[in-house]
Amino acid sequence: MFDFQDGNGEVPAHRHSNGGGWVADSASVSGSAFVGEGARVYGDAWVYDDARVSERAKVYGNARVCGGAKVYGDARVCGNAKVSGNAKVSGNARVYERAQVFENARVFGDALVHGDALVHGDARMYEGARVYGKTRVYSNARVYGNAVVRGNARMYEGARVFDDARVDGEAWIEDTWVRWNTHINPTSTTNNTKKEEKPFDPNDIVPKVLDQIRRITDQMEKDRNNAQRENVVFDAKAICSLADAVHYLKLSGLPVVPWKKSTKRS
Repeated sequence: MFDFQDGNGEVPAHRHSNGGGWVADSASVSGSAFVGEGARVYGDAWVYDDARVSERAKVYGNARVCGGAKVYGDARVCGNAKVSGNAKVSGNARVYERAQVFENARVFGDALVHGDALVHGDARMYEGARVYGKTRVYSNARVYGNAVVRGNARMYEGARVFDDARVDGEAWIEDTWVRWNTHINPTSTTNNTKKEEKPFDPNDIVPKVLDQIRRITDQMEKDRNNAQRENVVFDAKAICSLADAVHYLKLSGLPVVPWKKSTKRS
């Protein structure tokens, strides 16, 4: 008999033959799995294959730990959560409800993974990060600090969410850093997807072109003055034509026209 300190008092239990940790008779641990002396497996939990539960870690509820997965430190895996593959859960991390951590993913520090979230690939979660809902964090994505990723969000391919940033809803984060107090809203897509371009309207561009001509004229006058003082010849051909300005602004939407001056001395 052993008391797992879960409010159920003493229940039938035994020390596992591979590691010496306490295992409730209601739980299932295969002979190939390791349960360290300070670790606990109870409830209806399963630990099998070459999985390892060590140090002060606990696996309970209907949780599953299998494959070559490792749960250690003060980590907890519970509810209907599953840790598999070569995944590692350590520190004070918690994986619970229906969440899954698998492949080569690492969850550590005070990180929380719950709901129906999936953390896999070479993803890393640590410090006080939290991932939940139907979120997927995978590839080599990183979530850390006090960041939160939730909803149906996806993070992959070099994505980083950290500090106090929030990502939720249908957001997809690829090869982007989201930090500080940034909040990516439910419909955001931060990746290489080309944004829909606004149709070109000549009426919108005319004020920009007129303003640019004014700026060019002012700059030309300054350059002429400088040329006189410094004996520098100003190249009038450097000023873009109106047609060039309209063309450039049409392409970029920015009130900027490239120009240059010659620095050849007479």
